[in-house]
Amino acid sequence: MQGTGAGMSTVSSVFGAIDQKRSLNYQADIADINSRLNEMSADQEIKKGQFQEQALMQDVANVKGTQRSSMAANGLELTEGTARNILESTDYMAERDLETIRTNAARAAFGQRTQALNYKNQAAAYRMQSDQISPFWAGATSLIGGAGNVAAGWYSMNKYDSLLSSSKTDSSSGSGLSRPFSISKSGGKRIL
Repeated sequence: MQGTGAGMSTVSSVFGAIDQKRSLNYQADIADINSRLNEMSADQEIKKGQFQEQALMQDVANVKGTQRSSMAANGLELTEGTARNILESTDYMAERDLETIRTNAARAAFGQRTQALNYKNQAAAYRMQSDQISPFWAGATSLIGGAGNVAAGWYSMNKYDSLLSSSKTDSSSGSGLSRPFSISKSGGKRIL
């Protein structure tokens, strides 16, 4: 009976280790997918920033065109004085806005790439855990532990039988020792 239990425990340990390896490898695959998605998101953040830059430059060109035509219509010289200062101020503000767009895009991409790296590291950790699991050794360890329990059970049973045998011999020889057990008619032992 104990041998069957040890065998079942061994089989259970082997399949448990196989399932654990599969689960860890699956989690690693999901982490790899998430890493790739974050890399793609980082690229999208950069492209989004580039589109925002282009849109801003188009808006600035429209504003400057309107400024030039308005100032020229009022007879102002565009290369000097107030007109020149207004156009330079427009360029300066546009450059600041461009830097803000670039910085925001770079930060967003950095965040996505950092998360991608975290997922890559997580995938590597899952794979390392999976590599540490050996269904063979899990089964062998379980079998050795089960064999120890079976051996202990056999040892206890043999010790009990040997005590019972010596007790019968001692009481029948008149040594004054009493039997700790009586035998029923059905052959079972019971404690007195």
